Amino acid sequence: TVSLLQSIALSLHTYPAVLGLEALNEPWQFTPLDVLKAFYWDAYWAVRAAAPQWLFVVHDSFRLDEWRGFMRGFQLSSRRLA
Repeated sequence: TVSLLQSIALSLHTYPAVLGLEALNEPWQFTPLDVLKAFYWDAYWAVRAAAPQWLFVVHDSFRLDEWRGFMRGFQLSSRRLA
């Protein structure tokens, strides 16, 4: 899945209408958090390598409180949306 996300980013990174991607849409709420967080980190670096200007979106897997501080301090881009 990570390599597919990177392929998508490589093929679409020059399209100005594409601002980023969400790595997973609503992952199962019982997915082990360590597995999900590791996947998000792997996907983040793969997408960033292909499309450094893109936003990277994660879904909280319906466990909002478990994500506090995750990826804090990391920015995909210094570009700001108006």
